Amino acid sequence: MCDDAITTGFSSLDRVLGGLRPGTLNVFAGRPLEGKTSLALDIAKSVAGRSGKAVVYFSKDNRINVVRRVIESSMQKNQLIGDCESISKMTGGVTGLPIYIDDRMPHAALKYIITRIEGLLFLNVDIGLVIIDDIECLKKDTADIKSIFNTYFELKRNAVEFGVPVIAIAKVPKDFEYGEKGFPGSADIVKLPFAETVDNIVFVYNPACLSPRSALVDKGRYQFDAKLLIVKNKFGDKDIAVNMLWDCNRLTFQAF
Repeated sequence: MCDDAITTGFSSLDRVLGGLRPGTLNVFAGRPLEGKTSLALDIAKSVAGRSGKAVVYFSKDNRINVVRRVIESSMQKNQLIGDCESISKMTGGVTGLPIYIDDRMPHAALKYIITRIEGLLFLNVDIGLVIIDDIECLKKDTADIKSIFNTYFELKRNAVEFGVPVIAIAKVPKDFEYGEKGFPGSADIVKLPFAETVDNIVFVYNPACLSPRSALVDKGRYQFDAKLLIVKNKFGDKDIAVNMLWDCNRLTFQAF
């Protein structure tokens, strides 16, 4: 792994990507409900816990729901946090995670996000990772290819300027074709408007997520096979599948 990179918490993924490098824009893409947010939260917990650096998490979801998911996946029950306050302060140090959650993104929110990050840096917050869930919130016009391209371009430029890695969650349509193998490869990303702008693209392939959670648990199974498909990798090999386990009870990923 690169010396200045931070770990995702998944050694097999780090070996392929070289970790999350400063100034990189990493897109985690996938169809709806395949666990993109869960993966982002898993990485957020790892970065905050291992490096001690802050994770800034911009969410389209209510912050209470986000914190509930963090706590559930950590097997802890605690208080819920307020606006953009660290989990470590609001849970009495039980979770001990410097994760800052902001759920007030307006439409076309890129300037808002930049301002919030600048404010935290001004307060000398040591930011290790920025996560945007999801990228749709930043686009001025989701149907305009130029608008989509400009959004990713500006996001990449600011990642470099701030010197931190950025993870952007991107949802692809349900009818997105995954090619002959049934899951995406590098040949499929030419269909996506952000392909040329970003550094790394990881597809979350998790068929078990498409079944109701209760139906899976009722069968007595809690863990199912999933894959992280690296279809673009600026610093290494692409078209590599990283095998994972999906825990449908805790809504979290684990190393295979």
